[in-house]
Amino acid sequence: DYIVKPFELEEVRVRVNVHLMAARLLAETRAGFRASFEQAAVGMLHVSLEGIIREANGRAGAMLDMDPGKMRGQHLPAPFTGELGQGLLREVERFRAGDHEPSTNIWECGCGENSRRWCRVTCSFVQIGTNQAPYAAMILEDITAWRQAEDERRQLAAAVEASPDAIAITDGDGHICYVNAAYEKLRAVARAELLGQELPLFRQATHGAEDS
Repeated sequence: DYIVKPFELEEVRVRVNVHLMAARLLAETRAGFRASFEQAAVGMLHVSLEGIIREANGRAGAMLDMDPGKMRGQHLPAPFTGELGQGLLREVERFRAGDHEPSTNIWECGCGENSRRWCRVTCSFVQIGTNQAPYAAMILEDITAWRQAEDERRQLAAAVEASPDAIAITDGDGHICYVNAAYEKLRAVARAELLGQELPLFRQATHGAEDS
């Protein structure tokens, strides 16, 4: 019969301890990743390359007015409405076809019958090791307030440009930085030539103050 020597038993103990430590470290790492995923300040989705939602965090659910648990297992473009579902599906199909470049897009996502929301979505291809299936990681940021402000700014700019009243905007030194079409017509000078010039009324007001 073979007799196990003490140094062999010690070697076995060391190997077992190493495996236990590695398993514990892996479990802690996974727990840390899970906590970071759930507590992230941005919406996060993990989608398989078959287009099936594997994970969705709480912020994604809050942004889209959906239960994250009900998102899991659904096949894109479901459960999203608007441009979001189709956009996410296109990105997954692109990754599956071999194009693994990350991308950032802005898509509208419907949230109920009377609600519109805009998301900036960053999509990345993720491959962790050779034994795990790759997936698409998607980060969603709610930019609805920014988008609405931009829409209002464009509407205001269009209204100023189309106004029948002559409008000129200057910097703090009275130099023209914008004129609308009516002002250009009134002065009978090309817009490009007016930009950078000192506004006549500003010059008169300045000289008047100096004379007094």
